[in-house]
Amino acid sequence: MFAGTNTTANALTWAMHLLLLHLQYMERAQQEVCEHFAPSHVIGYNEACLNLPFLEACVYEALRLRAPANNLPCTVSRGGVVLHGHFIPNHCTVSVSIHACNTNAETWDQLLVYNPERFINCPECKHMVLTFSAGVQVCLGWYLALWEIMTTLANVLNNYVLEVPGDAVYMPQ
Repeated sequence: MFAGTNTTANALTWAMHLLLLHLQYMERAQQEVCEHFAPSHVIGYNEACLNLPFLEACVYEALRLRAPANNLPCTVSRGGVVLHGHFIPNHCTVSVSIHACNTNAETWDQLLVYNPERFINCPECKHMVLTFSAGVQVCLGWYLALWEIMTTLANVLNNYVLEVPGDAVYMPQ
């Protein structure tokens, strides 16, 4: 996958999919959106961030559980590096598993359970999601991706009622 071409679409798809599988969260997110905005209103990013903390929590939880990219590769610089007692020579590629970081038992309770509640009143939790990396290595498109995901989800939930067909194969259980 090339950065920026499909990552946002995949993240949005997973966010919607997980909401559909967990209807209690879908209903809560939709209620939050409809309480703040009229159906004909086009919701912008700033409005979504200021008024939709639960929807934002749903997005972060989807990004935590289903990152659109698998790893964060890094090339070892001159002189090499020692990682956990092992010398890695220069020009080697070392990768960090995003899924392993985002589902680390030392960081997250109920690590494989979709639970957006973990992000409510926990700003530091958002910084523990490494889907788009962090610090100086953060993805340049991170804020654009978040903007697209939040505004698209907010406007879809404001104007449509989504539901899983009765004969759907993939359900939460």
